Amino acid sequence: MMQHYYGLNTSLYHSVDTIAIRHLEQAIVLTEQGAYTEAQCIFDDALASQRLTPVVVLARADLALKQLKVGLLFRLLDEALVRASESLKDGALDLAEYRLMALLRAFGAFLHKGIIGPALDEIHRAQGWLQELPVSQYTDIQVGVQIIKSSVLLLTYSEGELREKICSVGAVRRSGVELRWRRGCHDPEADKRAG
Repeated sequence: MMQHYYGLNTSLYHSVDTIAIRHLEQAIVLTEQGAYTEAQCIFDDALASQRLTPVVVLARADLALKQLKVGLLFRLLDEALVRASESLKDGALDLAEYRLMALLRAFGAFLHKGIIGPALDEIHRAQGWLQELPVSQYTDIQVGVQIIKSSVLLLTYSEGELREKICSVGAVRRSGVELRWRRGCHDPEADKRAG
């Protein structure tokens, strides 16, 4: 029988044992229910030894974000990425889970400190990474990257500025319809023809 999970990053569950998955899922459900203190207790106690494992870091970051604790969000991800850069082999930070963590950290820096540069750098880095990968091959991690990338863009710019930024990043999908951009500017006629 297939197991149903509530977590967003289940493709990373292979990195922890089944007991940790059970605790992680419990913390995720409590987070979704708004029982933040109980969820934090699970992270602090049952998952303490796994606290720097990407799937646990991402779930802890989600808890912080849902509580609007953007400073904590930034610190959690920053600590995990600094530790990973010190302990992992060269190139390991290019793995999908660390790219998602880096983009989320940059998003946290933007929300907490008002610093947009790192977020834009990570957006461009993610765009290059995802450019050749068909959407049909996305895992939950790539979807998460796309969501955070879109959130940063939407929170950062006015509509006119957003259109200008998107021109430099590529096409964007809105409500299932791809908006086409030509020679760095919006083509309203192409949108009308597209439906």
